This record gives sequence, structure tokens and C-alpha cells, in this order.
Amino acid sequence: SGDNDCSLWATCTNTWASYTCACLEGFIDHQPERPGRACQGGEDTQGLCTQLTIQPSHRPHPPPAVLHGATPDAPQTACAVPKGAISVQCRGAAITVSVARDFLLSASIGENSLYLGLQGCGVNGGSSTHTQLTVGWSECDTRLVHNESHYMASVTLFNTVDQNVLPSGVTETPKIHLEVPIMCAYEKSMLISADFGSTGYRYELFKDVIVGSGSFLVSVKLTNGTAPLPHNHSLSSDEVVVVDVSLNTTLDQMKVVINRCWATPTQNPGDTYSYAFMENSCSLNAYTKVLTNGNSSTSRVSVQIFSFVDLSVIYLHCQVQICVQIGSDSC
Repeated sequence: SGDNDCSLWATCTNTWASYTCACLEGFIDHQPERPGRACQGGEDTQGLCTQLTIQPSHRPHPPPAVLHGATPDAPQTACAVPKGAISVQCRGAAITVSVARDFLLSASIGENSLYLGLQGCGVNGGSSTHTQLTVGWSECDTRLVHNESHYMASVTLFNTVDQNVLPSGVTETPKIHLEVPIMCAYEKSMLISADFGSTGYRYELFKDVIVGSGSFLVSVKLTNGTAPLPHNHSLSSDEVVVVDVSLNTTLDQMKVVINRCWATPTQNPGDTYSYAFMENSCSLNAYTKVLTNGNSSTSRVSVQIFSFVDLSVIYLHCQVQICVQIGSDSC
């Protein structure tokens, strides 16, 4: 069916109720405990193109690199993109792909020939060592899908096969036609605490596709309904505090949903003693009011917290969900 995790540079062999993977000849298996998942060109394949010929029936799909001039029905030579030549940074509602200039030079690929998704979406940033392409989720044929836990944004990095004019005036034809799937995974759910920002993480993995993981930048602040409360603010039992949760985005289809909120006597959100005042996006008592939730990139809940929590000092925490409206989906 094609639903396997073998490397693009491995063969997949069907077995009874399962399958096996094995790196192609000339490629080194860097994860022998799980064969055929992390295949990389060895000493004999350190050039841009290996001598390995892939017949149409065994050709990886989709190929990360296709030789210029190769036809769908003809055998083609596999080209190995050096590790680290292409990387991805996953941000709030955007994807940034970095390509090493040394790699472009060695492959005779012109910087202006690169594009993400659509040919109008070319290079729009970079440094002395790398060139960068950034696209938003709603741009350049970027596809967004989701399951119960993650959103997955994907777009493909291409280059045109136009001839590249070097600074010396020499004209060269690209040695590689890129067709690299770029994927970013974002967790929908996160825990935030008042006065303690959520921490983001990112990793880069060069395998069959360029994969990155990102997190949404969400902030929480406590207000009296109009103005932020100062640090270590004191409240009476009948005073209201508003928990204001906001997502740093300009994309209208992204919403913040507050699922659950609770108070603890310590900074630890998992403290044994906790006092929930919101569950399943609904208030749990007469002292809590949901002001707005899931309608925009900002959600707000007001609570007379000391009316039902008999502590001298408390810390507030919320579990939030990022909801992106896709098609007829609602938040």
C-alpha cells in the first residue's frame, strides 16, 4: 500500500502481516536495530549522484531528488542530498526552509530557481551561508491536516531546471532536480501557567523527508478586566481576576480554546492540592464566568478565586487547545 516507514533508499519487502526494510547497495544503515530506516550514502556515494540505478518498479515515491531529464518510466540514478544541506524551522503559522549555499553551488542549482509549493513562492531571506524560503500555512499550496493530537503542515521544495549563470559568466545545467517533501508537526495541546511562559521546542531530522516539530507561542496574563495585574498582586475574596490567554498569530483561522483551569498552592501545576474552576471549557462554580472561548486568538475567563480557595498564595494554570479552522471545521 505504500504505508511503511522504510527509507527512500531502501527496499520494502512484504511479509505475512508485516514488512521488512533493507538499505540499497552502496548505502550505509545508521540504525541497524531498525534496518532500512536510516540509509545514507557511504564512501562510494559521497558525490552528488551514486552509481545506483533504480528501476521504475522499485523507485521511491515521492523521490527527494530526481535527475534532470529523467522520465517517469525510465530507470534513474539516485542522488544523495548531503545531510544538513536542507533544514526546516517550524513557526507559529509558517514554515521556513534553509538550503546551504555550498550545496546549491556544488549541484549547480541557482538560488532563484528554488521555490516552495508554487513557482511564485521563491527565496525571501537568508544569510551568507544559507538561503531561506518562508511560506505561511495559507500560502503556496501548503497543506494542513490534523488528528487528535497534532496539526501537520506540509509543502514541497522544488527547483526549476533552468540553466544557472555563475558569477564567472559560465552557464551550468542543474545536476539535481529537487522534489523534497517538507513537513512540520505542531502539538494542539499545551499547559500554560501565569507568570511562567510556555517553552517551545524544535528538532531537525534528515531522513526521507525534511521533518520539523514546532510549538505555538501562547501567553497568559492576569488582569482586572481592563489592565494587567502587577506581579504578586493581592486580591480580596470578592474581587475578580481575568485569565487572558492569547496566541501570537495574524492568521484569522487560528483560535485558542481554554479547556481546563485550576489553582495550586505552588508553582507546580501537578501539585497534589489543586482547585479546578473550569473543566471541558465550562465553569465549575458560580464564581467563574467564561467571557470568550474559541472565537479568536484570545480567550478569557474571569474568576473570584479566593471566594472558594482558602489559601494565602495561589498559582493559576490552564490547559489550552489550539484550533485551526479547516474547511467546515468549527472551534
